[in-house]
Amino acid sequence: MPYQATTTGSKIAIWVPVLAAILVLIADARTPRGVVFCTAYIPLIYFGLQFSRARVVFLYAFVASVMTIAGACLKHPSAVTLWMLLTNRVVNIAVIWWTAEQLFQHRVIREALAQQELTAVRQEAAGNASLLATIVDSSDEAIISKSLDGTIKSWNRGAERVFGYREEEAIGRPISMLIPLELLKEEGQILDAMVHGKAIEHFETVRLHKNGSRIEVSITVSPVKDLQGRVVGASKNLREVGRRKGTEAMLAAVVNNAIDGLVTIDDHGNVETFNRSCEAMFRCSEAEIVGKNLSTLLPERYYSEHAGYFAEAGNQSDDPRSGAMGREVSGRRKDGSSFPVELSISGFQLAGARHYSGIIRDITEKKRAEEEAASYTRALLRSNQALDEFAYAASHDLKAPLRVIDNASKWLEEDLEEHLTGEIRENMQMLRGRVKRMDRLLNDLLAYSRIGRKADADFSEIVSGASLMNDVLAMITPPAGFEITVDPAFAGLSLCRMPLQQILMNLISNAIKHHDRKTGRIDVIVDPGEKMQTFEVRDDGPGIDPRFHARIFDMFQTLKPRDQVEGSGMGLAMVRKNVEVFGGTVAVESDGRGSTFRFTWPAQQPDIERAVAASPAGAHA
Repeated sequence: MPYQATTTGSKIAIWVPVLAAILVLIADARTPRGVVFCTAYIPLIYFGLQFSRARVVFLYAFVASVMTIAGACLKHPSAVTLWMLLTNRVVNIAVIWWTAEQLFQHRVIREALAQQELTAVRQEAAGNASLLATIVDSSDEAIISKSLDGTIKSWNRGAERVFGYREEEAIGRPISMLIPLELLKEEGQILDAMVHGKAIEHFETVRLHKNGSRIEVSITVSPVKDLQGRVVGASKNLREVGRRKGTEAMLAAVVNNAIDGLVTIDDHGNVETFNRSCEAMFRCSEAEIVGKNLSTLLPERYYSEHAGYFAEAGNQSDDPRSGAMGREVSGRRKDGSSFPVELSISGFQLAGARHYSGIIRDITEKKRAEEEAASYTRALLRSNQALDEFAYAASHDLKAPLRVIDNASKWLEEDLEEHLTGEIRENMQMLRGRVKRMDRLLNDLLAYSRIGRKADADFSEIVSGASLMNDVLAMITPPAGFEITVDPAFAGLSLCRMPLQQILMNLISNAIKHHDRKTGRIDVIVDPGEKMQTFEVRDDGPGIDPRFHARIFDMFQTLKPRDQVEGSGMGLAMVRKNVEVFGGTVAVESDGRGSTFRFTWPAQQPDIERAVAASPAGAHA
């Protein structure tokens, strides 16, 4: 660095070489053999390196040369021969100037390298300063710097957003414009801390917006120091916390007013939070539970079981969907009574520590409702079983008297052949017709009661769809004038023969029987779905009024008198029961002319025995 006359360092740099030169000159003059001693002038040049200007070394070289000549002049003539003296001095002066030149070149090169390094450092510093300014300006937080007298020196965009003042409106004004009057003493305390080099972190207080509204903020203040380490100002980071507090309050309200119990537990099993639903559920306050181990809430016999749930949740990822979900466990109230709960647990990391959150739901009422539903289901099954058994017994036992009536009517007609009038013969035929209708009704009733009770060999036989439809059409033998078309998709299907054969026969027979014309068209269509196949039987008959769409699937229901259309009214009821036993659905569509009966059937051929066993009738067969 350059030396100035006013500094102590410059006095040393100037007077030390002067004093050294005088001492060397005296020694040179008084030394009898001064031929060699004159080289002591050479080190004087190095004192020239103490100055900022590199050429000062040449000044010192000149002074050393003059003193070398002066030393020769002061030498006693008899001390040395003249030619030796002159040779020594000339060589010494040459060495002095050679040394000065080397020192000069070294100094120049060193200064050039230092200048390059300084330029690079300045460029890097400028880049860092620009980057820092960009970071500060783009920060969402308000970053403000001020002097020790409270004058604002810098103001970023975050400050504009938080306080509403533009940069040109804020810089140069006192920081007190942001502080409510009753809180001005805080600024004095902050400045006092800054003067003593102390930082203030996360100090929550209130500041003023440009429009006069109050803003809740968290302030971090750091002292700003100059190169000598003196505090010259302060830097403030202000973060708006009003919204955060509002969010926290809302979250707390949601947690406390949740219907389910919400609890958090640390890695040691100690309860950290306990909401109001938990208080009502376990009949104890949050203050009584927080800090205590979770075992307080568990029956002793379930300690190890509950610990396993938390261990399982701890092994899961932080994905909120993972964890021990929906476990039915037991809880213990303050009075020691146990009750069933559904517990869902998930683990999460917070501040480097493992925690667990649990959702607890009291399922006492659910369990009671399930038990009641199970009881009603059992009662319903018993009732359905009794009805099925009655229908089976009735249809079976009533067939014997019908046969007697039918046979007796024939015997009477044969025995009284010569006495019968035309009217009596007509009545006898009507009697046997009613017996046949009753016999058909009992057969249908018997078949209906057997649905879901038993499965014979036909139920396990798998045939192609085309073969199944060929058998259906062969047994129906549609009358002349009716055209029945079968979807080609049947050819690629493998289907169980029964009860599909019976279902399709009933639907196609109904379409023919209830048609209002002597000619008609019936389409049988199948849609092979991935899970459920959809079958349709479409006709161009008179259609069905939408008012009767639900009624026609009930037992003994016909839309025309039996004297007009012969039938028991059991066909569609049997269709629905067969379909529903195997998990399908059946419905009718008709709006005007024509009807479409549609039912679904499992794409994977059902396990007949299992389906029958699972049905209400089969369960008690």
